[in-house]
Amino acid sequence: PPHRAPRPGTSPRRPPAAFPRDYGMGRSDSMRFFIPGLPDSVTDEELAQHFGQYGRTLEAVVAKEKGTDVSRGFGYVTFEDGTNPDVILSDVHSLGGKDIRINMTKESLAGTNAKKVHLNNCELLSAEEIRDAMSEFGQVWD
Repeated sequence: PPHRAPRPGTSPRRPPAAFPRDYGMGRSDSMRFFIPGLPDSVTDEELAQHFGQYGRTLEAVVAKEKGTDVSRGFGYVTFEDGTNPDVILSDVHSLGGKDIRINMTKESLAGTNAKKVHLNNCELLSAEEIRDAMSEFGQVWD
């Protein structure tokens, strides 16, 4: 059918979403974190066990190559809403013998009062040095 303009006082129709709103991310009742740099040996169970000390985990998953059990080197952990992200984000996590810092996903940051700051020309500074300097102004989440 031809496209029609909405009647005054009504909203235009939106096409249905490709996936339900809570399809593995963006759930309003949870908080999701990205775990970069995972060693190949780390399993879903190890993620769940490690992050279980911070609160109730709803999901802990290592990303795998399609159709295989080969790790892609990163993963995600989802906590129930109400979990305090400050400790999780400020801790260095030892997983598979490697120290890792995690980040909140963009979906979890949406709707928060978090402020985003973009930095450039910082090639001579490590992420840790930037994090330390910026922590003077508040919690650094990414």
